[in-house]
Amino acid sequence: MKTSDFLDLTHTAHADLFASDQPVWTALRNIGTYLTRCLQPRILGHVAPSAHIGEAVFIDEGTVVEPHAVIKGPAWIGKN
Repeated sequence: MKTSDFLDLTHTAHADLFASDQPVWTALRNIGTYLTRCLQPRILGHVAPSAHIGEAVFIDEGTVVEPHAVIKGPAWIGKN
C-alpha cells in the first residue's frame, strides 16, 4: 500500500517526508532526520509561562501549549 492510498499530500508542507513509492509507515523511520534537516525552531502560538519548550521545537499559529506541558523536541506542532 502506497502513501497515496492513505494521504492527500497536496495540503501539507511536509510531503517530502513521504516517498510516493513506499508504504506510508516508512516515513516513521525518517522523521528524526527530516526534522533535523527542515525544522526552524519558532513559537508562533501561545505557550503558558509554566510550560517547558525545548530548543528544537516549532509551534505554529493558533496552537496553545497548556501550563506545565513539556515538549522536548525535535517537534513540529501545526496550526491550532
